[in-house]
Amino acid sequence: MYATISLMNKKIIIGVLAALLLIACGVAWWRATAVPSYPVLMAAGERVSSWDFTGAYTGNAELEAKARSEIERFTQMIGKGEFTDYILYVSIANEYNLLGDGKNELKYLRYALAIDSQSTGLAWNNAGALFVRLGALKTARMAYERAVAAQPTAQYRTALIDFLKEHYPEDLAAIRAAEEATGGAELPQ
Repeated sequence: MYATISLMNKKIIIGVLAALLLIACGVAWWRATAVPSYPVLMAAGERVSSWDFTGAYTGNAELEAKARSEIERFTQMIGKGEFTDYILYVSIANEYNLLGDGKNELKYLRYALAIDSQSTGLAWNNAGALFVRLGALKTARMAYERAVAAQPTAQYRTALIDFLKEHYPEDLAAIRAAEEATGGAELPQ
């Protein structure tokens, strides 16, 4: 009675097994090709109410189309070796900045940080500017400080000093420490 399985039941079982195998292969492929991302954490107590802002291209259909075209072009170049993936991810993030899309801008900055968060300050510096735009000043400060820690160039030191003077003018100790870290040299304004 139970020893034989009808032909219809065999087809159903084979179909279910094939579907499960396809799902497993899809999950394995997705995990293998997923871009690793660096966890940029928000400062305690900070939240972003909206990830959208008015970008330089917002509202101009022609420029928006240009940015989307550049995003597509840069995306196709990833992994090809003409430019580093780090630079391509930052470039894509910059295009999203022009569109006023903070969520995708941060997404691609996180991809760049997954490649190098320790010795290159560019993605950190850009994240700092993004968080200023979004009103998350504590998080912006952390990002600017990480940019200087990763790559203590005059450019990133100046960005940190300018940020502190504008948003934390009462924190004279931090401003002084950032200025002293430049070796006492006047930084360009």
